[in-house]
Amino acid sequence: MNSFYFCNLCIFVYISGLFIWTRGVLGLICHCDYHCPDDHVNFTCQTNYKCFKTRQFEEGTKNIVERHGCIGNREGEGMFQCRSEKTKFKTPMQLQCCDDQDICNWHLTPTIPQQHIDEYHFNLEKTNGEAPTNNHAQGLALAISISICAMILFIIVAYMGFRCAQIKAKHKSQKKRRFVIPHGTAPVDSMHELLLDGNHSSGTGSGKPQMTQRTIAHQLTFLEEIGRGRFAIVYKTKWKDQFFATKVVRSFDEASWKNELEIFEKCNLSHENVLGYVGGDVLESTPGQEVQRLIISSYHEFGTLHRFLLNHSYDVNVLFRLVYTALSGIVHLHRDFLGSQGKPKLAHRNITSKNIYVKDDLQCCIGDFGLAVAQPEDGPLNLRQNPRLPTSRYMPPDMLADLSRIEMQSFDTFQRGDMYSFGLCLWEMILRYEVKATPEEYSLPYTEYLKKNPNEPEYTEMRRLVTVEKKRCQLPQRYHEDQHSRFLMRLINGCWHEQPTMRVTALRMRASLEKYLQERSKSEGSGESTSSVGTAASLGTASTGLS
Repeated sequence: MNSFYFCNLCIFVYISGLFIWTRGVLGLICHCDYHCPDDHVNFTCQTNYKCFKTRQFEEGTKNIVERHGCIGNREGEGMFQCRSEKTKFKTPMQLQCCDDQDICNWHLTPTIPQQHIDEYHFNLEKTNGEAPTNNHAQGLALAISISICAMILFIIVAYMGFRCAQIKAKHKSQKKRRFVIPHGTAPVDSMHELLLDGNHSSGTGSGKPQMTQRTIAHQLTFLEEIGRGRFAIVYKTKWKDQFFATKVVRSFDEASWKNELEIFEKCNLSHENVLGYVGGDVLESTPGQEVQRLIISSYHEFGTLHRFLLNHSYDVNVLFRLVYTALSGIVHLHRDFLGSQGKPKLAHRNITSKNIYVKDDLQCCIGDFGLAVAQPEDGPLNLRQNPRLPTSRYMPPDMLADLSRIEMQSFDTFQRGDMYSFGLCLWEMILRYEVKATPEEYSLPYTEYLKKNPNEPEYTEMRRLVTVEKKRCQLPQRYHEDQHSRFLMRLINGCWHEQPTMRVTALRMRASLEKYLQERSKSEGSGESTSSVGTAASLGTASTGLS
């Protein structure tokens, strides 16, 4: 048994020795394509040491070539070559050896160090007279350049922004605005500081207020928005310790803004029942924002008549105070005064409860003259400069019937149209009158008939209601049973006549109202004269009769 194992061992040792001898004598088979022996077959060679693969630049170019072949171990030369993988050559080269299997050098991947490649490229370009393109240095230079450019650009932009802000502030502080403040229309006593002369108009309309140039618009502080419409936004503003109402007209309604300024400045509107005018201004805008066109007027805490009626009801004294003072404002507009500083007749053309304001003493004043027209001395009216139409809800039937002919209407027709519109405002005021201590809920005219858009009815819908169906606003029966509201309803009917020439004038309507109030005073034994009608003494103070 032991002899058997010994025989097998001997055979194994013999075969192993034979293999080693054969490998050493016959050699390792390698892929060969560079300096191959003359007897090579199919791009192969045999060696008793190792196979190799190199990557090397062609001398004088940037082309890289790969070479395969055999390395012998004659006197240790092959061992020295295979250990020189990190040797730096004049022309960068990398050699890699193997002996693990035949054709092992086919899959070798020798890599030339990047530093050797950069240096070779630099020297090559220098030799050829070209600008060096060291990739690493170039990338670093590019990064530094971009950083410097970005920093310079930031400094330039910051400096330009700073200079623009300086120029804008300087321009704002130094520019002269067109700002007109008429005597007698200052809404508060402290506005006297802005006037050259302390004399004021009596408010009778007998003279045209003097005007002086001022620049206070840039000193206004905007506090809060108090009203908004399609054509303007109204803000509560402050100058020193006084409040004002500042209307900012939208850019597409510039014609109305110009018209309102002209009416205020060229016509004598100095009257206690006309909104106090302070001035107009244009604030230059920054790029991308619209120009702000301002109209600055007196501020009244109650706001518009529309807003006042929404929040308050009242007794008969307050009712007559509101009606009489609003009517007095319209009378002042419709009348003319002769003289060198006289006043022409005016037609408001847009009387609504949102264009009448309630003062702290419960007197009304007329405002918003964007559509107003003055009676021309000779020739027809010119409405082409302002194509905007009045509020559809308050337009009289004769104008709703043919909107295209509005500009062809006579001046008297426009004044009679004001009376139709005022009749609707009077109807609104009666609604909040407390008959038997109970008022009606506030409502805008014709709301009960409007189905599509009761807040902003279209002109076609209002034409159908007023001209075709001949609808008119109605009051509950209990108002017909009250003598005061019954009298006011007779005045309203005089305003709503189909034919403009048949409508009552403002002056005649006020005379009728004064007569009624005088008779009422006598019947109640008060003995108040007509001249006191509309004052706090005859119609109640601001705190009397208001709920």
